[in-house]
Amino acid sequence: MKRFEILILPTALLMFVAVWYLIQPWCQYNLDSDCVAYLTHANSAATGDFQRSVNGLWSPLNGWFLIPFIQKGMSAWQAAQWVNAFIGMGVLLISYLLFKQWIFSRKQLAVATFTLSVILPVLCFYQMFGDLLSVFFLAMYLYLLVKIKQWKFLHTCLVALIAGFAFYAKAYSVAWFGLHFFLFCTYLYVQKVWSMRQALVHLLLAATVVLVLILPWSILLYQKYHHFSLTGHAGTLNMSWFINSGKTFREDIQLLIPPVCEGSPSFWEDPYLSQGDLSTPFSSGLHFLKWIRRIVYNIILLFGCLSEIHVLSWMTLILSVHLLYKRRKKFEPKLWVLVSAAITIPLGYLMVALETRYIWLEIPILMILGLYLLNHSIHSRFKIVFVGLFFIGSLIYPMRALDFMKDKNKSLFETAERLREQGIHGKMTSNASDAGSMWVIAYLSQNSFYTIEQSDYTLTTLKTEMTRYKVKYFLQVNENNLIANCSSDTSFQLITRLPGIDVFEYKGFLD
Repeated sequence: MKRFEILILPTALLMFVAVWYLIQPWCQYNLDSDCVAYLTHANSAATGDFQRSVNGLWSPLNGWFLIPFIQKGMSAWQAAQWVNAFIGMGVLLISYLLFKQWIFSRKQLAVATFTLSVILPVLCFYQMFGDLLSVFFLAMYLYLLVKIKQWKFLHTCLVALIAGFAFYAKAYSVAWFGLHFFLFCTYLYVQKVWSMRQALVHLLLAATVVLVLILPWSILLYQKYHHFSLTGHAGTLNMSWFINSGKTFREDIQLLIPPVCEGSPSFWEDPYLSQGDLSTPFSSGLHFLKWIRRIVYNIILLFGCLSEIHVLSWMTLILSVHLLYKRRKKFEPKLWVLVSAAITIPLGYLMVALETRYIWLEIPILMILGLYLLNHSIHSRFKIVFVGLFFIGSLIYPMRALDFMKDKNKSLFETAERLREQGIHGKMTSNASDAGSMWVIAYLSQNSFYTIEQSDYTLTTLKTEMTRYKVKYFLQVNENNLIANCSSDTSFQLITRLPGIDVFEYKGFLD
C-alpha cells in the first residue's frame, strides 16, 4: 500500500500530460483579446522595450515567463500554452501536498489527485494568464498555514514572500492575502496562541515584506503614468467600467480609439492611457447606487459561479461553516484556515466583477472540505462510492469548458492567415460589434486596429476619422453592414472577400 501512495503523484502528472496533449488540438485557438494584451507585453519585453510592457491593468509575471522562449524564436502564443501547462502541473503538485495534510485514506487521496489531474489541463487552456498562476501561489500559502505547527516570524516572512510574488501573477492575490492573514492572526490571538503584541508584530512584518516586493512595480507605474498607485490600476479601471456600463475616453478621442503605441494591435494593450475621467462609487450619489446594484448582481452571480465549480458547493460550504461553529471551542486551525479561505476568496470580487475563473482556488478547497464532511458523516464500507460520486460533480465544469473551447476562435486564425497571404498590412478598423475578435486578428496578422465602440456613427464620420489617423483598411462585417456600409462609396475599394468579411482599402486620405 505504501508503494501505491508513492505512485499517486507521478501517475497524476502523467494523466495531466496525457489529457493536455489530448485536448490541445481542440483548444489551441482559444486566443482572446486579453491574451493579445498579455502577449503584446511579453513580446515588447523580449525585444528590449521593457517600459512599454509596464502597465497598470495586466499583471506581468505570466508574460515574463515567456521572455526566454520568445527570445529563442518560439511564438509567444505557443510559449504561453507550454508555460501554462507547467503552471498547471505546479498547481497539481501543491494541491497534492495540501491534500496529504487532510486526506489519510490512500484511495481517497488518489481519487482527489486524479480528478484534479483531469480538471487542470482544461483550466490551462480556458484562461491562459493570471488566474491559474495565482492559484499556484495562494494554494502554496494555504499549504504552509496548515502544514506548520509552530508559527514563527520566519514563516510569516515566507508567506508574505509568496503573497508578493502572487501580486505579480494577479493583483487581487495580495489584497486577499492581506485579509486572510489578518483573520489568521486574529484567530490565533482569540485562541490565546498569540498575545496582541505578537499578532500585531506578525501583521506588521508581513505587510513590510509585501510592500518591499510590490513597491518596485508601483514606482515603474508612477514613472509611466505620473500617478501613484500601490497595486496598479486594475481595480480602478474595472470599477469605473462596471459602474458606468462602459468605458470613458479622453476628449480628443472621438470615433476611432487608436492603439497606445505604433504597431500595437489595439488600445487594449494599455487602456489606462486612453481613458478619461474614471468614476468611483463615491463620485456621486448615482454612482454609489449603481455600485450597490453591481454588488447585488455579483452576489447573485456568485451562486452560479460556485455551482459551476461543484453542484454541491453551497451545501459543502454551509455544512463546513456549521461544523466549524459546533467545534468553536476546540482549537482546529487547519479547518479554520480552509473554511475562512473558501468564504473570503470571492469577497473582493463582489465589489467589482466576478467570474468562475477568479475563484478557481475554491476547487481544491471544496474537494478537501467535501471529503472531510463525507468522512465525518458516512461510516460504511461503501464510502468510496459516495466519494467517487462527489468527485464526478467536479468534472461538470471542465467538461462544459472543454465543449466551449472546441475550435473556438479558429476562424480568427484563418482570417489573419488570409490577410497575411494577401499582403494586407497596416492600420485597419471595422464595423464589427465584437471588437475583441478584431484585436486577435490584428495581433495574428501583425496589424494595428483602431477600435470603434459606438453604434450610431455615420459613414461621413468614419471617413473623417480614417483620414485623421491614416487608417488604410476597413473590414466590413457582413452581418453588421447597416452600420457604415461603404460598398457604394468611391473612397473605398474592395480588395478581397473573406468568410463573413469584405476587406476595403480606403483611398480618402490619399486624395
